[in-house]
Amino acid sequence: MRLQTRLTLTSLAVLGVFLTVSGIMLTQAFNANIRASADAQMRLVVYGLLGSAVASDSGISFPASLPEPRLHQRGSGLYARLLDRSGQVVWRSPSSSGTRLDEVAQTLPAASGSFVFKETAARFELLYGFIWESDVDRGYTLHVLSDAEPFRMREVAFRDTLVAGLGLSAAIFLGIQFLVLVQALAPIRRMSEAIGEIESGQREGLGEDYPPELLGLASRLDAYIIHEREMQRRYKSAVDDLAHSLKTPLSVLSAEFESSPLAGSTAVQSALTQMRHLIRDRLSRVRVRPVLGRRCRVTPVLDRLASVMDRLYPGKAFTRDVEAGLAVAMTESDLMELFGSLMENAFRLARSQVVITTGRGEKLELGVHDDGPGIAASERQKVLSRGTRADTVHGGEGLGLAIAVDIMSSYGGALAIGESHLGGAAIRLSFADS
Repeated sequence: MRLQTRLTLTSLAVLGVFLTVSGIMLTQAFNANIRASADAQMRLVVYGLLGSAVASDSGISFPASLPEPRLHQRGSGLYARLLDRSGQVVWRSPSSSGTRLDEVAQTLPAASGSFVFKETAARFELLYGFIWESDVDRGYTLHVLSDAEPFRMREVAFRDTLVAGLGLSAAIFLGIQFLVLVQALAPIRRMSEAIGEIESGQREGLGEDYPPELLGLASRLDAYIIHEREMQRRYKSAVDDLAHSLKTPLSVLSAEFESSPLAGSTAVQSALTQMRHLIRDRLSRVRVRPVLGRRCRVTPVLDRLASVMDRLYPGKAFTRDVEAGLAVAMTESDLMELFGSLMENAFRLARSQVVITTGRGEKLELGVHDDGPGIAASERQKVLSRGTRADTVHGGEGLGLAIAVDIMSSYGGALAIGESHLGGAAIRLSFADS
């Protein structure tokens, strides 16, 4: 998963938890405020009723004109009633006419002069217990009820507004964070692009155009690239020197042998030939794949080899289906040796034509096809071994395919033998980093 995606998902998860907790807390606080508001409104009704109450022979009575207009309106949603100590209703507001009100299990609060707030699914209720001054032996409870629906609607409206507001805030936050991440990760993307340009040979190093957090890494990578290239140069020079040191004395021995009395000795001739094979074999094994090497374009190499093959094998057609800018992560010398071995085999065995094709799946694939006799399935694995040849008619040392396998494996690629659409053999190359 991309680093930017990870950071975005992490922030999204943290933001989701934060907004959820904040939403729950704000909703609970608003709901508590709604209940406190309902309690305060009903207390004002209680105080208004107590202020307008008058003593009568039967106890307490209220005037025809009540202090709260809604108590006169039938079904207004605000109701009031007066109950005695036994729970009997001794007075009710005109608004409660025709409205069923629940019975009060405990009519009188625990102490006279105290309030009890209750909440049911349909209503908020406030009970106030008191003792009238002129009738100290009788206790009363003033019961005020208010429909909860208006308050519930306010809760729903608040919740909808809260969700919309938090959602908009989250979207704005994520948008800003995305822009910040794009800006913050831009140096890393530049570094990645620079490394790609180094691999393709477009630049020599990363440079110093990076923030302090990445400047140390860029400097170390540049130093590593320089060191790796220097080691490659030294290694190649050492191998070339070794090859020259071995081949020159061997050439001298061969020349002396031809002019010596032992010129007809098959044993000496076989030993010299074996030494040549051993030198070529061992030198072909000592390959080191460049960690940050240059890419090599394929078509120039193929064109150079094709001109050579045309002179060596006249009359045989060569076709390549390879795009002009195609490049692989391989040194030019290794690419030349790889296709040199494969094309030499193909031209040598082909009847009339050799074709090189390109295919792209998960990896880049190149195929070398000929219309020769092909390689039997039972022989395909054997011919990849050193010194084994499927063709015993034409000359050869049996090292071409083995060297090609070594080159491909040293670069993390693979070589496979199959049957060509031309009727002959198909050597398929799969490149790891192309």
